[in-house]
Amino acid sequence: MHRQQKIIGNYKIAVKVTLDDECRNGHEDFSITGETWEKSRNGKWIEATCGCIHEEIAEHFPELAKVFVPLHNSDWQGYPMHAAANGRYWVKEGNREHAKNHLRINDEELDLLIGCGAETDEEFSYFMEGIGLRKRYNDEAQDGIAFLEELTGEKFQSSATRSQWEELTDEKLQEIARKEATGYFSKERAEDRKNARAEAKKVKMLEARHKEEEEKSKKAAIDYALDVALIEMFSKSSYDANVIFYGHTMTIQANWNKGSKGLTCGEFAQLEQTLRENPIFEKVTFLF
Repeated sequence: MHRQQKIIGNYKIAVKVTLDDECRNGHEDFSITGETWEKSRNGKWIEATCGCIHEEIAEHFPELAKVFVPLHNSDWQGYPMHAAANGRYWVKEGNREHAKNHLRINDEELDLLIGCGAETDEEFSYFMEGIGLRKRYNDEAQDGIAFLEELTGEKFQSSATRSQWEELTDEKLQEIARKEATGYFSKERAEDRKNARAEAKKVKMLEARHKEEEEKSKKAAIDYALDVALIEMFSKSSYDANVIFYGHTMTIQANWNKGSKGLTCGEFAQLEQTLRENPIFEKVTFLF
């Protein structure tokens, strides 16, 4: 950890640079934060701001800001937080500034990643490494570590157990490389896959809607047949007979209203026997 501060008249600013696993999650991350104070009339220092005040840090500690602000929240190897996943998210969202800031890239590199055709985080990671980002991140981290060691006089030794860069297996690397070699990531084939996914989604939605309508029609038919049987057998509606059909459980319940008389046990058994002759009642449970 390195701390430094300056006092300029009634203004005081302190900066802190760390590289550790403060969150105890297995990641060792760079961090550069600061605090500012203003002196009150009685001579006391009153805290004004704190946290990621990178603009103020850059103004008063430019040599620290130049190295560590870009590395802020990156791990000890220089990888941004959830490097590929967050990078691909901002690319998909079309937010160029967030994508450039997160990945620490320029417009030309961003355009390459936008046009790479990656559809998964693994594929995006493959293309990130392809344009040299992984090596650059490692180099920037080594520069940051060397500078921090110079500032603190302490040698950094990593004990991280996790990385913000998800390693691809040899099999996955070969698979993505084959895709790239066969034109899988071309705009035309990407558009074909997009259209195919849209069509599959439409088919799935229609199937779900048809099934929903079929279920609704089946339950309506059961309800109707129950009413007809009650009227024909006992000259009673379902309400008068104190019998109800619960469509969500596919259950016909007798005497559901405890304050009202309905069918006798024998009458309900007769009703069930009659309705069982209709195939639509095959999966209906009768409860007395």
